[in-house]
Amino acid sequence: GVNICDTIEVNTSDAETTWTDRDIAVVRARHGQLALIVADPLAPPIRHQRDKTELERLESVLRTHDSAKAGP
Repeated sequence: GVNICDTIEVNTSDAETTWTDRDIAVVRARHGQLALIVADPLAPPIRHQRDKTELERLESVLRTHDSAKAGP
């Protein structure tokens, strides 16, 4: 797979931006799925913690992407 963070760091052309945007769409969809799971009070504690950790990682990826897209 493609490491989203590496793609963002080397993003220097429109073609790479398009590729990154497709990846970010997948990350946003997964983030939404995990948010629902983490919000479920009936989720097993180990799954809740694992998914919460992944949710936080994806939030970081999205923040980095959004701030890079916004520019200085």
